[in-house]
Amino acid sequence: MSDATKASAPRATVKGWLHFGVAAAVLAVTAIGFEYAIATLKWVTQKEPVPWPKDVVVSPDHFRWENLPAQVGSRYEVAADGELYRNKPADGVPDGENIIREELMETLKIGTPLDKARVGERRSNWYTSRVYRDNRLPDGHPLKYWQLDVYYYTGGLDTVPHVPERCMQAAGATPLGTEEVVFSVPAARSPWDGDVRFQRARFSVPDPDGFGSRDVSEYYVFSLNGKPETSWERVRLELTYPWLRYTYFAKIQFGPVGGGIDVESTDAAAEDFMNYFLPVIAQALPRPEDVAALEAAQEQAE
Repeated sequence: MSDATKASAPRATVKGWLHFGVAAAVLAVTAIGFEYAIATLKWVTQKEPVPWPKDVVVSPDHFRWENLPAQVGSRYEVAADGELYRNKPADGVPDGENIIREELMETLKIGTPLDKARVGERRSNWYTSRVYRDNRLPDGHPLKYWQLDVYYYTGGLDTVPHVPERCMQAAGATPLGTEEVVFSVPAARSPWDGDVRFQRARFSVPDPDGFGSRDVSEYYVFSLNGKPETSWERVRLELTYPWLRYTYFAKIQFGPVGGGIDVESTDAAAEDFMNYFLPVIAQALPRPEDVAALEAAQEQAE
């Protein structure tokens, strides 16, 4: 090794250690700063579940909301066993009671091991899926039967992927556009009373015989920590807010099983349907003040 090489080696070593030290210091300061920000701003890195109301009964085995009334008023009633499917033998289960298959439950992220651990404390995800009959309409009327789905998610960062615009297209429907509609539901609990905004997604669906198609409407709205919200992007964004520890959202989706009727008539029937069901559904969801109370109690405990 030359004298020049011998002279430069220590300087190179010192320079390398200096760079390493600076990098380590920057990382340390960044880490301390992040931890300081978390502590000072009371940010959270893990979401906590919001318990649903005590009078809501959810099956610990199937994670279905079980005490949603089978009959609402004298107008709507769950379709009876043998009413909807001609070739289905009677089995004692109403045709209107949709039981989601286990493999689909995994896709929906309902009934997970975490749900099984939390269901006893009313803090799990759950669902209900039913078809109701409108007793005022005659057989064969395209608005006689209505599908209703409610999904409850809490304590996680779900990306809200299951909206009609995605699911219906995946099932082979052709989208015809989505618009916001406003229904007046004065009997619902605040903040659901008065005018409530919903999304109406329209699709062209092939007939079962393959020789034609019909236009159908799907309506949906979210309850985001107890407040109505129509945008799934907004729901997904707020679930990531680091200053919110307790989070939940529920998706309320419904629509007539039949189709081929004008939009105005369908909207009017959908508003009627919500005036019966939204007051019941809203009672099954935590209120904004329930979520705020959880946050306040946590802050007081810290």
